[in-house]
Amino acid sequence: MNSGRTGGVLAGRRLAASSATADLYRDPRHPYTVSLLSAVPVPDPSAEAMRERIILAGDPPNPASPPSGCRFHTRCWLREQLGSPERCAVEEPSPPPNLGWSHRGVPFHRRSAGEGYVNVARGARKRAQRPQTGSSRQRILVEAARLFASRGYRATTTRQIAQAVGIQQPSLFHHFPSKDAIVQEILRSDLDEAVPAVEALASDPGPASVRLYRYLRHDVEHLVRSPYDRRGIDTEEIMGDPRFAYWNAKRLRLHAAVERIVKDGVDSGVFLPIDTALAREAIAGIPIRALTLYSGGRTGPPMQFCDEIASLVLRGLLAEPAALGAVRAAVAGGDSDHAA
Repeated sequence: MNSGRTGGVLAGRRLAASSATADLYRDPRHPYTVSLLSAVPVPDPSAEAMRERIILAGDPPNPASPPSGCRFHTRCWLREQLGSPERCAVEEPSPPPNLGWSHRGVPFHRRSAGEGYVNVARGARKRAQRPQTGSSRQRILVEAARLFASRGYRATTTRQIAQAVGIQQPSLFHHFPSKDAIVQEILRSDLDEAVPAVEALASDPGPASVRLYRYLRHDVEHLVRSPYDRRGIDTEEIMGDPRFAYWNAKRLRLHAAVERIVKDGVDSGVFLPIDTALAREAIAGIPIRALTLYSGGRTGPPMQFCDEIASLVLRGLLAEPAALGAVRAAVAGGDSDHAA
């Protein structure tokens, strides 16, 4: 219902939520209100394509014979995230005595004597924002990456990810508040390690040949050992999306650092006089091919694969390919002074 400046939501013929209309839309707190608003179409076609509905399980209860306790508990997607879900069936939640009109009717549950009231929907959102650990979180990342690789990012929904993991969609939101957050966590696992490492190599005074070899070997090894199928992550669909601009900027920093190493090699005469931007693009394609073949727990490459990839690139860049053996020896020994 809506009375101009205030609005309310009825669940089982009872007021489930009531607040200023703008607040009701901006900050829904009752899980039934959240599910209703998830069904509202979005006028932006691209946003609408990614809108994810919360589908309630079961049938609405008979209004002539409503369930005991909370009227919504038989279909509540948030019930399993409460500390004592059995109480929902026997206790009718009520707001604390001093709750003003702005949020009157929002269901609250007393967790224990003296602990006050907890807004269950808001509490779930706060838990979703905190770092979580455990196998479910990791499985969400793994299955999401696999689905992004096979279906594409936009065509994959959080409901499909939850089904692949074997959990309910609300449980997924307990770990990640959105699909975007899943993608950002996968990107973080790669770029937060790779970018500082290559930028340190770009600033190192050692021979460019040794630095580039080390970067390639480390980066390929990191990618092929990733538990995430990266084929659907390192794409323009994601990296060209403004929502992931921060991570795309990090990727560009990585490419710039690689180009600096190549330029150092060209300037010093160790590498052939090649267009450094062209060399950078060619080098960037090598890890992408490696992750296409091996990332995400697929059959791993032989142990020497990373060294072979680094050797292949260096052999094409070195002004004197015979120096490759010295480069490899320097890297193996951890002493760049061995290389010419």
